[in-house]
Amino acid sequence: MHYQHIVDWAGIAYLEGRFSIAGADPMKILLVFAHPEPLSLNGALRDVAIKELETQGHEVRVSDLYADGWKSEVDRADFPSLAPDGRFIPVAASKEAFDANALTKDVKVEIENLLWADTLILQFPLWWFAMPAILNAMLLVTTGGWEEHYAARGVNGPIDDLLFPINHGILYYPGYDVLPPFVVYRVDRLDESGFEPIAERLRERMRTLATTPPIPYRQQNGGDYLIPSMNLRPELSEQGTTGFALHLNGAGADGSRSRPLSMMQSRLIKCDGVGGKATST
Repeated sequence: MHYQHIVDWAGIAYLEGRFSIAGADPMKILLVFAHPEPLSLNGALRDVAIKELETQGHEVRVSDLYADGWKSEVDRADFPSLAPDGRFIPVAASKEAFDANALTKDVKVEIENLLWADTLILQFPLWWFAMPAILNAMLLVTTGGWEEHYAARGVNGPIDDLLFPINHGILYYPGYDVLPPFVVYRVDRLDESGFEPIAERLRERMRTLATTPPIPYRQQNGGDYLIPSMNLRPELSEQGTTGFALHLNGAGADGSRSRPLSMMQSRLIKCDGVGGKATST
């Protein structure tokens, strides 16, 4: 499985993908776009990515969540077969509707798209350190601030830590391999002359979707964690390694990797802008 993430503060573009074999064969790519303004930086980066992917011979589908009116909240309307007097438990209702082929049409369409795709790209803005509500079900991100703001001693905290709940919890846990982020900072100050170098970097990332190594997260049931506490075995952490870096396979104190990476990957591209309130970029 492949996951690719694009980010920009007034719009992080988050790309997620599923991939069967790392290689040069044409892929079927689903790009989920979650930005309300098609003329934003995110919209421009989306167009760059699609054009480059199609140039490489890949087949691309786009799900534009805002344009399609995607419903972000979950309620009884999503489960028409649910008994009117029955207690609404979203997880149970979802399973029952899936088993009975009673999901709503919009959800069925997106499930079909996911099953069709070899690679999934989620593109969205990171607003106030979180993805838009419309992406709670389907990831894609954009964010803000200088690169230094997201460094180890930066005021916003390390960008990899901020993205850990998304990368590890939402994507890696259910089976995606997640690629390291591609970050573009200070996008609110970006002019046309600065856009083309970023666009070319994005084109290059699209060309290397099949070969970029993923983040080497440890497997939950691979022996690294004690059962049932799910705490990492103490002998596996190197001295000085703390926080989320503990969950990297073979990570040292600096978070560096020491083991070979798998061929199955998930990709992440991110663009970051000047922090503060969310605005269209």
